Amino acid sequence: MTIDILTFHVDPIQVADLSWTVAEHAEDVITEAPHYQAVLLEASAIDLIQAVSELGVPVVALCEADQRQTAFAAGATDVVSTPLDKTELMLRLQKLHAVDLTGALDSVTHDLFNPLGITAYSLDLALEIMDETGEAQPEMMQLIRNVLSANERLHFMIEDMMDYFRLYSNRLLITNETLDVAKIIRRAADRMEKIATPNNISIKTDLPDTLPALYNDKNLLRRVIVAALDTSIKFCQPHSVIHVTSYEKDNGVSIVITDPGQPVQAGFRPEQLFSLAVTSAAREAGSRSAVSFSLPFCALAIQRMGGTIAMVSEQGTTHLTLWLPLEA
Repeated sequence: MTIDILTFHVDPIQVADLSWTVAEHAEDVITEAPHYQAVLLEASAIDLIQAVSELGVPVVALCEADQRQTAFAAGATDVVSTPLDKTELMLRLQKLHAVDLTGALDSVTHDLFNPLGITAYSLDLALEIMDETGEAQPEMMQLIRNVLSANERLHFMIEDMMDYFRLYSNRLLITNETLDVAKIIRRAADRMEKIATPNNISIKTDLPDTLPALYNDKNLLRRVIVAALDTSIKFCQPHSVIHVTSYEKDNGVSIVITDPGQPVQAGFRPEQLFSLAVTSAAREAGSRSAVSFSLPFCALAIQRMGGTIAMVSEQGTTHLTLWLPLEA
């Protein structure tokens, strides 16, 4: 990935994957900034930082430690300190690029959800009319329910994709509250049972009578479990059974999803599948991989919640283990 960056009053440097242009005058910066993915300015150029930030272009301010607050107040998106660390700057710019990409995807996602909503409403209405008029044919109604199930699945796959980028760019707000882990697991399993049933796959939960409460993000944890179960369903054969268990461990709670589906093939370490870069290669090699952004989303979400994730394929089964601390 190449990031185009405009600099002003900063010595030009060459860094891999970055394309640099140096502006000689402040007026040039204002004119050219909208054509670049980021602008690098010295923190002393307060008026210029404000002007560029008002254009909606990410600004990285090069400053001393005592200038950071002033730079952020002027509108800087991020700051780096002298002496300039090339690797650090490259990572910061890549992060800003992800933020910019997330903003664009927000609009796309809104446009995608509109037809999905219309499809779901229309099919629900069709089922209602067929039932009221007595014209319902069991086979036709089941086909409609299958389409509704696929529509719902596509909806949360888009959500996972979007929130992966939001998590990556630190734009997803984590809202912590006291959680009933068993209740969250059961609700996620019930939801995914509807997806699994048309494929003659069942989901069984085996939970202890009591589990310690967690203090974390309820919605994010539920969606991680849903995404993990979706991956298991994808790689299981008909008549398979997916098991979900949970137990207290190491001052936290572990959630384990076990399925007899397609394993991670030799040549791929299971933890590699949490990376988007490896998913497509694993799929082409006939290995278990992620479904869309499912596993990368799970890994990043669990990391942001202060936990860990691990996957192991052995003796015909695959185990995905999530662990979260009692308090995030």
